[in-house]
Amino acid sequence: MTKKKKVKKITLDTISDATVVWVGTTQSIIVHTILFTLFFATHWIFGISYDLILLILTTVVSLEAIYLAIFIQRSVNQQANRLDNVEESLDDVEESLDDVEENLDDVEESIDAVEGHLASDHEKTEIDRHKKLDKTLDQIIDELKNLKAKIDDLD
Repeated sequence: MTKKKKVKKITLDTISDATVVWVGTTQSIIVHTILFTLFFATHWIFGISYDLILLILTTVVSLEAIYLAIFIQRSVNQQANRLDNVEESLDDVEESLDDVEENLDDVEESIDAVEGHLASDHEKTEIDRHKKLDKTLDQIIDELKNLKAKIDDLD
């Protein structure tokens, strides 16, 4: 899109948005009331017939309604495009959040694996210590049995 077309689009968008916003204001009601009153006053001021006044007024009001409908539809279309852009952005954010969640799950699995390794290393150390204690206890029991046997021999 050329810069000139982009400028025209922005200008038309701005005009249609501003028109739609202005039509819904109190000032718009006041301006339209004054204009309609002036149209009807032309009969007394300039002596124009009511038939001609009504013909001109009907034409002007019809054209105004047509352009207003176009501006409103254009504004609605622009809003729909903006909502589509927001929806696409939200989809991108949702995908990013899903990726973050997957990464967090991977980190959690890694932490669980490390804890498992640490626990198994700790368990191995405990088992080795128990084996050493068992050997030491077995040796003490053997020594006690030997001592008892010697004491029994002395009797």
